[in-house]
Amino acid sequence: MVRIPDKNLGYQGADDDMPRIGHCIFCGKQIEPGTGLMYVKNDGSILWFCSSKCYKNYLKLRRDPRKYKWTLKYSRIR
Repeated sequence: MVRIPDKNLGYQGADDDMPRIGHCIFCGKQIEPGTGLMYVKNDGSILWFCSSKCYKNYLKLRRDPRKYKWTLKYSRIR
């Protein structure tokens, strides 16, 4: 008896093979695959940053992105 392997065996699907484009948690810009910074908090939540500038403003300096004109979150509020 010959078994024919399932063609989808071991694959997650066509959508999972494509690289994901994320958004910066601070400024809202798109992050290209292979760039940016991923920060994992102790509770398991993941924060994506496009640059060290956004990382420092959000985590180190605890700044609110709605108060800075260079962020996209500022333009959404105003």
